[in-house]
Order: sequence, then structure tokens, then C-alpha cells
Amino acid sequence: MKTTNDSRLKRYGPIFLILRVTLPALLILMFLHDPVHGFALDSGGRLYLGRGQGFLEVYENGAQVRNLRNVTTWRYSFTIEDDQLLIRRGNELFRLDLDGKLLSQGRITKNAFGWGKSFTDEAGNEYRMTSPFGRAQVVRNGTDLIYQVPTRDWLISLALQILVTVDLIVIPIWAFVLHRKARKARSTANPTMG
Repeated sequence: MKTTNDSRLKRYGPIFLILRVTLPALLILMFLHDPVHGFALDSGGRLYLGRGQGFLEVYENGAQVRNLRNVTTWRYSFTIEDDQLLIRRGNELFRLDLDGKLLSQGRITKNAFGWGKSFTDEAGNEYRMTSPFGRAQVVRNGTDLIYQVPTRDWLISLALQILVTVDLIVIPIWAFVLHRKARKARSTANPTMG
């Protein structure tokens, strides 16, 4: 004679199996994922990308030339003005030279500080960060691609989005449908249980 727990295990077993595989994979991908937090360009045309692991990556002519240690790793935005990095975290403002040396630190009194997705250099070129198919890229004047997230980073981000979707949307819907089917089967088998 089958117990209720045996039938539940048989019914929900595939869900638990999928969770046992996807949740560790999700944690690994979250550890590997390093999103772009924004970008800016200096007067020499070097591209600065803000990354989540505490670095600003510096690119020249499409190649990464160095990393600068950032003053923060969490919820920041930045820009470049007069060849100085301005980094905002909350209402704090850090001013650094282009080698990453802290020049000053203070508080922001204005609410407006919307840097990160677009930038206009001194020559009037407009740079925008776009994400076609979830792959971050920086485009100059709407046509010239000057940076694109490496394929490995893009695939990690894509896999992370798929696993989150499966774990948070598909599996609960699947469990709900299975539960409803089992409930209907029980009520059909035993009409007094309603």
C-alpha cells in the first residue's frame, strides 16, 4: 500500500531534482556574474567601465589596459569631469584622479546624479550603453560599437536569467498544476472528500 508521502515524492520528485541541480548552478553563476555598472570616457578617449567586484576597467583602442581599484563595490555610479573620476555611492561623492588616487570625499546636496547609461565627451560625441539580447555594449553616435561585454560574461548573465526564471516562475507554476491535478484525482476517486 502506497503512503501519501510516497505519492507526493513521486509527483514532486522531478521538481526537487530540478531544484537540486539549478540552485547550486544559480549560486555559482551569481558568484561569477560581474555586471557593468556604467561607463565614462576621459579626454584621451579611454573607456572606463564600472564593474561589481570593486574595479573600474580601463580600455584603450578596444583593449583593456588596466584596472583601477574602486572606492566602493555596491550601488554606485560614476562619471568623468575635467579628467577626474566622480564616483557616487548613496549621497557620498568621491573624486579621484585617473590613476585611482583619492583626491577628495564629500556629500552630495543635489538629488540629480543620473550617470551611467549615456555620456557626451568634450568633442560632442554621444556614447550610450545598450543591451541587445542582454549583452551590454557601448555605442558612439548610435552606430560605432566601441565595447561589448565578452561572450563568456554574456553567457553567464544569460544562464543566470534563465535559471532565475525557471526557479521563480516555471517551477512554482508546475508545482501548482501538479497539486491541482492530484487534488482533482483525489476528489474524483473519493467523492466525499470534496
